Amino acid sequence: MNFKEFIAEVAKDTGLPEATVETVLVSARETITDVCAEGGIVRYSCLGTFATRESGERQGRNPMTGEPYVITARRQPKFTPSDKLKARVMGS
Repeated sequence: MNFKEFIAEVAKDTGLPEATVETVLVSARETITDVCAEGGIVRYSCLGTFATRESGERQGRNPMTGEPYVITARRQPKFTPSDKLKARVMGS
């Protein structure tokens, strides 16, 4: 399902116009992105938790040559699904 199909499905379920649904979903996405970019956490009930994971600098090795190199520290987005979402996906 792409974003336009998602908007159409939510609009059908809620009875709201697609333009309104798109505005709300885009705003939600931007808010989650902004909070995670600042290092915060967004807990979305029954869906999961959006957060930022910090990984420290570490030593790596080139698999082709075996030569060591430094993997720089970085921040990555992380999503942890809720128990309800996992149960629904697994069919429980």
